[in-house]
Amino acid sequence: MNDFQKKCVNVQAVAGKTLLKLSQLEELKIGDVLKLERKIDEPIDIYANDALVAKGRVVVSDNKLGILVTEIIKNGVD
Repeated sequence: MNDFQKKCVNVQAVAGKTLLKLSQLEELKIGDVLKLERKIDEPIDIYANDALVAKGRVVVSDNKLGILVTEIIKNGVD
């Protein structure tokens, strides 16, 4: 393994996004549900250092949330 392969990258799995007015954010309370734009059966986006690199679906592994990779994105194009 060379030095380049030893570098770490920040990986994020994004379930979805939504847009709120500042007043809605200020009124947010425990128990509120934020509706995301993504449908339940759509894949989750997986980013490495803010670049889309894969898609997947949510799974449970050893009692923790995980993402099963279902698609690899090459050069930002699926």
